[in-house]
Amino acid sequence: MGELSRRQLEERVLKHLRENGAELPDGLDLAMPIKDLQLDSWDVVNLVFMIEEEFGIEVPQGEEAAFETLNDVVDMIAERVGAVSVA
Repeated sequence: MGELSRRQLEERVLKHLRENGAELPDGLDLAMPIKDLQLDSWDVVNLVFMIEEEFGIEVPQGEEAAFETLNDVVDMIAERVGAVSVA
């Protein structure tokens, strides 16, 4: 996989959530708490599966509990796949 920008990672995470039925508001701020986005535990588990499959990384069991915002999710992916941090 080629190097991805942070914006590309954000788009992939949001696309996956929407494709799996999450109703995310327009103009979503990735710094919003996940609990305020009305994502249930299945949404988060499904997101972890997507991350592992799409990016070829492992998310240790229980680490998803540390995700407070979608920014946290994107930061974790970027750190593990070596993505650039530019928009």
